[in-house]
Amino acid sequence: MTGDTIMREKSCAATPAPPAHSAGSRFPFTAFFTGWYRIAASGDVTPGKIKSLHVFGQDLVLLRDAAGIARVFDAHCPHLGAHFGEGRVEGDTLRCGFHGWRFDGHGRCVAAGHARKVPRATVRAWPVAEIDGAIMVWFDRDGRAPLWDAASLPEFADRAHWTRFRAGRTRIVRTHIQDLAENGCDVHHFTVAHGEAISDAKTLAFERQGEKLRHLMSQRFKLPAFMRPLMPFGEGTLEFSYMGLGKVAVRAKLDRPFALDYLTVMYFTPIDAEHASITAEFSIKRRGLATPFFYALSMRGSDQAIADDMKIMETKAYQPRPRLSEADGPILQFRRWAQQFYAA
Repeated sequence: MTGDTIMREKSCAATPAPPAHSAGSRFPFTAFFTGWYRIAASGDVTPGKIKSLHVFGQDLVLLRDAAGIARVFDAHCPHLGAHFGEGRVEGDTLRCGFHGWRFDGHGRCVAAGHARKVPRATVRAWPVAEIDGAIMVWFDRDGRAPLWDAASLPEFADRAHWTRFRAGRTRIVRTHIQDLAENGCDVHHFTVAHGEAISDAKTLAFERQGEKLRHLMSQRFKLPAFMRPLMPFGEGTLEFSYMGLGKVAVRAKLDRPFALDYLTVMYFTPIDAEHASITAEFSIKRRGLATPFFYALSMRGSDQAIADDMKIMETKAYQPRPRLSEADGPILQFRRWAQQFYAA
């Protein structure tokens, strides 16, 4: 689908009606959508350790058992409610620190301290996928098993051509993950909010397939100040590849005046009804001895772009029926795609 086709469709299509929202929220839908979400980096938890978390408006614990497998459970023991963060890992089980009840990787009670009979008790064990150096958890308000697999990126394993992924800082933002993700389809904002770096942007392709979405744009870049006397602008593309609403790979490709490829992976995770976290990881396609220089330049530019957006995201009000112009990009098409992640 071309950019012109998208603009014609957008101008005549009705805005999708949003579902009911929670009282007090700035957004007309639930804060918690179906999908895979990053809750930690792989290196954040080592075998035998327990990490307490608060995501999806609830308390969880993350651990690695003796085999090194990452497990996620509801945080409170079904016996008398003690927090598992005060317990410990014993082999492949989670042991409550209050009465010694132990639960296996599926959340089933397998021992009850000094009691001779094991109660029929369970704690919720969440579906977990550890992929691309991230620990991902499946969330579904209706309790369904994962509807798709967590997706990996080919660049992550291609160490011969791509640098090791490096994580930027995690930001807690007063916004919704749909608004964060929608930003990649808001073409007009690239030349305004990011006008110091981008002078022109146009949609080239917009493709939806199940939980995946691809938005490809052409871009005219403002080159660094030291290069502008020779050539003020560069040209290339910017591609947003969504894997649900919790993960998007942003691939920037500079074609002129020289070839440069870099990748920003952004993870969006809902914290509570008003807040979400955003974590970005960076990599660049190797360019010989110049790799460290371009890596630092690209990472700094990506991090600045995120910071610029976050200042606006925290104060903007979601418009269920926006008044759009032909310059805005495939925003309504994105919202229709996002509706599949609402609760059934």
